Amino acid sequence: MAKILLIAGDLTQSDRMAAFLAQHDFDPAQVSRGDLAVQAFRRHCAEIVVLDASPPGRDGLKVCRDLRALSAVPILMLSDIRNGQAQVQALDAGADDYVVRPVSPHVLLARIRALLRRRNRSPLAPHRLAFGELVIDCEQRLAWQRGAEVALTTMEFEVLWALASEAGRVLSRQALMLRLRGISNSDQRSNIDAWVSRLRRKLEADWHASSRIKTIRGEGYLFVPEIEGG
Repeated sequence: MAKILLIAGDLTQSDRMAAFLAQHDFDPAQVSRGDLAVQAFRRHCAEIVVLDASPPGRDGLKVCRDLRALSAVPILMLSDIRNGQAQVQALDAGADDYVVRPVSPHVLLARIRALLRRRNRSPLAPHRLAFGELVIDCEQRLAWQRGAEVALTTMEFEVLWALASEAGRVLSRQALMLRLRGISNSDQRSNIDAWVSRLRRKLEADWHASSRIKTIRGEGYLFVPEIEGG
């Protein structure tokens, strides 16, 4: 059952679409605001996204770019605008398909399935990551160290997954907050330090995995994919 995220301000249409997709072996999640899309995507671990071109809270093209910066997940954009320029802008923003309303639910379903078939033939980011004795599963939202589960809060897990998904790359506090909450407010960035600190303590209690998360002064945090003795 594929996880699908619906991002649309029209709750009536979104509810109908979700009910239809649920009848065809999809696990739908819904969010009605564009500025909450990234947070919802992270929480649902969506395998495909249907994005309205004009959700409240944030422009659809910006939401598309946010999601594309985060993941290679297939994105289908729904729009009322038929002209070619709008389609080009959507595809340039990272959408994989552009569908003009009105559209038959069965046609939309066929387009979604086609994107998933393409996805399954492509090496997209996995839902489970393994680094030596550390295993992180996004679908189950669990982490194990040397076979034992590490007790993590929701936000600690999200921080761990965000860093591990970009192993070997420095992520700034602003980039992390955008991935976790869909916002980059400087007032919120101090929370990142607290989450990372608690995460390190919990990983340190299980072997020596705390050395996987490095602070890069003036830049942010780095998840080290390979460590000595790991």
